Amino acid sequence: MIFGRGGGGGIVNRVLKEADGVPIREVLVQGGQFFNKRVALDVGDRVSDTVFFRLNGVFEDTETYRDFIDVRRYGVNPTMTFLLGPQTTLRLSYEYFSDNRIADRGIPSQFGRPWRYRENTSTLFGAPFMSNGFVDAHIGTAQLDHVFENGVIMRSQSRIADYAKYHQNAYPNGPVNADETSFVMRGYGSQTDRTNYFNQTDFTYKFDTGPIAHTVVAGVELGYQEGVDFRRDFIWNATGSRNLPVNPFMPTTTEGAVLRNLATGRNNTYRLGVVSAFVQDQIAISEHLQFIVGGRFDRFDFESRDRRPDPATGLPSQPNARVDNLVSPRVGVVVKPLPELAFYGSYSVSFLPSAGDQFRVLDPTTALSVPERFENMEIGVKYDITPTFQFTAALFNLDRDNQPIPSSTEAGFSAGLGQTRTQGIEIGLAGYATDWWQISGGYAYTEPRILADLDDDGDTIAAGNLVGGVPLNTFSLWNKFDINAQFAVGVGYIYQDPSFASSDNTVRLPSFSRFDAGVFYQINESMRAQVNIENVFDRRYVVSAHNNNNILPGAPRTVRVQLIARF
Repeated sequence: MIFGRGGGGGIVNRVLKEADGVPIREVLVQGGQFFNKRVALDVGDRVSDTVFFRLNGVFEDTETYRDFIDVRRYGVNPTMTFLLGPQTTLRLSYEYFSDNRIADRGIPSQFGRPWRYRENTSTLFGAPFMSNGFVDAHIGTAQLDHVFENGVIMRSQSRIADYAKYHQNAYPNGPVNADETSFVMRGYGSQTDRTNYFNQTDFTYKFDTGPIAHTVVAGVELGYQEGVDFRRDFIWNATGSRNLPVNPFMPTTTEGAVLRNLATGRNNTYRLGVVSAFVQDQIAISEHLQFIVGGRFDRFDFESRDRRPDPATGLPSQPNARVDNLVSPRVGVVVKPLPELAFYGSYSVSFLPSAGDQFRVLDPTTALSVPERFENMEIGVKYDITPTFQFTAALFNLDRDNQPIPSSTEAGFSAGLGQTRTQGIEIGLAGYATDWWQISGGYAYTEPRILADLDDDGDTIAAGNLVGGVPLNTFSLWNKFDINAQFAVGVGYIYQDPSFASSDNTVRLPSFSRFDAGVFYQINESMRAQVNIENVFDRRYVVSAHNNNNILPGAPRTVRVQLIARF
């Protein structure tokens, strides 16, 4: 209800570290393999009894296990809290973050498998001198909280964010041929600048109607977003075309290219206006039974204009626009037969306009397309085995209609709009099994199926196919053992089933399992150290894929050392 558009399969709630008046002085220094260097700072205190401050900063400069790929990023986030009165608080925050790196799309396939991935864990299939990416983000936030005399709690948050983002990269655009003499490389450059202006104000009020307790949350959201989506293709100097044949045994090329805005590219400006309102009531019938009923209304007014002339007339292109008025309901029930045991069920519907979750481009086709619809049903249980050890389990069904299915070949494009159904179960354990043994683990069975055939220029995706990039079974378990008050060790295990690189199910990614470990030592009251080892046994595996020929090998054994001082 609070977050709105999209989020049909879940969301990440990013919460800032606030200036709360509690003194903190913490410095983190990290180093490790591949010349990893990272420093983080967290400092906070009181200016007075009514003014608090906090400053977070980070700097990281590292190479990676992939040849030529390095990353440099840094950021700073000062925050202030002002107690304007006993019932009014103002929080101000500014964040600047910069990320610069060489772009990498992984390795190609051959005969439906990643090509020689065990031998190419570090090999770059690309053009490092033509590939780079950066983002500079400026984000300002103001949040005003007030408690009215009648008990209503108001929270009003305004945010202005400006993102300057550009990347260009060369990538495999086809499999390695049968005699292993070549594969096709393509490249593009993409500029996606954006500025957001958003305000969300919500009110919470608790009251009783007889024996029934209500917690009502209601709010409105107003927003405006504008930006640029400018994508150009590489024209290779050697061939004069988009395609560059490359020897897969020497896949890192120094060949140059020029950027051209072809018909396959984009050159759009866009703007989005959002008006939303939501209300939700959490109804407590008794300590054993609760209901949640709510709904959200969203109005999306989106317009996209191609800055290139109309190819038919030579005149300036006309904008494509679409307005959607959407209502998203939600209902839920919680049954608590015991204080430590709860069963729940939920049903919700949400939407995402046809321009997609990034709201960058609207063409004549998508301007006529109805929004993507998410229908989610879930039942589950939460059980506190002990006050510090929790078991959770859930069964879920997610139906998505008018879902953009990523192309199996062309990076950054869709094969069309399809229907999918995702069903599964999740089980989790978290907390202290004993006073010296901490566990965090989970198992998930996730079955996402294509429900209707889809064919776009030969990109055939059949009903019954599995959605690309989703393994059926995944399992993870992390154990931390406290040897004594100062010393602890950790051991973790991750397993993932085979999956497909894309939804056409023609390239299969192998399963993998990996062991991780950690050693933790409390040097004194103010300083601690830890060593983390990822992939202890140095397994060669594939971790993910962007499409059938952009497949990323996983990292080899990686060691990181951290020293954290708090004073």
